[in-house]
Amino acid sequence: MPKRNKTPEETFGCSNPFYPTITADRKSKEMYPLGHLIMAVAKIGDLLLSLYLLVMLARVIMSWISITPYHPVVRFIYAITDPVLSKIRTKVPLVYGGIDFSPMAVLFGIYFLRLFLQPLFRFGSSLL
Repeated sequence: MPKRNKTPEETFGCSNPFYPTITADRKSKEMYPLGHLIMAVAKIGDLLLSLYLLVMLARVIMSWISITPYHPVVRFIYAITDPVLSKIRTKVPLVYGGIDFSPMAVLFGIYFLRLFLQPLFRFGSSLL
């Protein structure tokens, strides 16, 4: 029995490989990688924001106790948090009665950004 050639529909999933028709099945296959990409970006962003939230909380706790500023961990935490805090302090002075409220503004900002990432994650999962 001779081997028969495949039709363009069997080979490419459509009758004309240069102008594919998008059906519901083909559209879901095309959106599959995009959904995973959007979900991955949202998850990585959420993870990075969560880690920065923990670093900021460590900075707040270190300001309450007397700890040497020469320890490598303390210097790392200051190096990570100082750029963000200094920008907030220059834009909006949040010091009242000797208490600096700029870490609280950063924590609220992180919370807001994490709330923004949740619909992005849901949108990515809807594309699957």
